[in-house]
Amino acid sequence: MNDVIIDGGGYTGDSCQKFFEYLDSKAKIFSFECDLSNYTILESLSIKYNGNLIPVFKALWSNKTNLLFAINSNHYESRVSVTDSSNNRFVEAVTIDDFFSHPIDFIKLDVEGAETDVLSGAKQIIAENNSGLRLAISAYHLTNDLWGIPLKLKQQNKGMKIYMGHHSQKFMASVCYAKLPG
Repeated sequence: MNDVIIDGGGYTGDSCQKFFEYLDSKAKIFSFECDLSNYTILESLSIKYNGNLIPVFKALWSNKTNLLFAINSNHYESRVSVTDSSNNRFVEAVTIDDFFSHPIDFIKLDVEGAETDVLSGAKQIIAENNSGLRLAISAYHLTNDLWGIPLKLKQQNKGMKIYMGHHSQKFMASVCYAKLPG
């Protein structure tokens, strides 16, 4: 079986490598990353996976637009910004609903506070998918993520089964897991 995976916030491919490891490289992963330094690493890594890792230099969002993106010097906390500075640049943003016309098996989002916006842009896929769609959504970037993300998922598909996981003693490891039966 070849899962189709969306990796929102691809960083340097750490999650992609784990997915390939667990799935014996039998997956097609679309990894969205807006930090050019990280994206370049993803491009290099894609060669190792023979076209099964597709780096996408775009942001995921609630609608198709251009977003101001703040590049952080550590390259792992870059995020959408509302204020302009010398480290910011505009990036093209797309929705999951618009970008994908084929079934999705798994959505992973670690997009530094934009998770609920990205889920708004996946409304159709989540509402209409009854084939076992699974999600892992970071639930710690914004104060209300811990309850806001599960509520958003339930609003989009009442059949969604939701689980919370916490993976360290630090607050920054809360993940909302969700699954549609199927």
